[in-house]
Amino acid sequence: DLLMLDTFDNSDRVNSKAKAKKIIHQKLRKEVMGTDLNKKGFDEMAYAHENFMNAFKMQTVVVTTPPTVESIQYIEPKIELTDVKTVNNYRSRILASLGVSFLMDSGSQSVSTAGISDEQLMRTINMISEQLEFILQKWYRNVLIDNGVLHMLDKNAVVSSPGMKYKHYSPKADVVIIDGKLEDFRQFVSSHKEENLWCMPFVKSDMTEIDIPFIAYGETSEEQAHNVFDVLRELDNVGAKKVYARCPSINGVGLAVYNRLLRAAGFQVIKL
Repeated sequence: DLLMLDTFDNSDRVNSKAKAKKIIHQKLRKEVMGTDLNKKGFDEMAYAHENFMNAFKMQTVVVTTPPTVESIQYIEPKIELTDVKTVNNYRSRILASLGVSFLMDSGSQSVSTAGISDEQLMRTINMISEQLEFILQKWYRNVLIDNGVLHMLDKNAVVSSPGMKYKHYSPKADVVIIDGKLEDFRQFVSSHKEENLWCMPFVKSDMTEIDIPFIAYGETSEEQAHNVFDVLRELDNVGAKKVYARCPSINGVGLAVYNRLLRAAGFQVIKL
């Protein structure tokens, strides 16, 4: 139901813009094309158009058309917005799912509550919150992708902030993000050992029985956001030459952590 209301809103916004356009059709007489109807009549069309547009610019439009003009017609796009009753129906269904019935007619409106338990009400509210989270997450990610937050932009691209375009937040080491499950991450780093290699796992247990030095940067997205800069600086201090960082979640706060690591890694990501 929430998705349908969102669809109605987007559709009405597009239709309103189309309806606001002014379409004026100026029809010339067929005699302009000559007795054999093979004359282009470009000069006559240009003169009639210029004559009308000069008049249309005035606050009060008074136009005397040349003899070549047969008629002038204003064409209004035939676009209907979503019926109010349809929108109210979906709104009522959402309210009803919360245990609230919303009754409305042309003259009055009333609200009554249904007898449901607090547990049922909270369960329903949580369900709607999850739907809203999905909608916002989808919109937010599309905006970020469209604006180059999750991928490298062309060097000539115009951006609102230099931080969106260049490698930064980076240690001296060559940072590479490893995107995969824990076991895939463990197998990859174990088979790619080299001198002065360090890892950035989530927690200490990620590196159990793997003989590679590491600095964990947090189990939750909140911990990772708090620690990621300190860990990158510490990797400089220990002289790391290459760093394999376990890819964080790209949802919620994790998306911000991923964005920071992307730039530290210069957009180097290995998907397993």
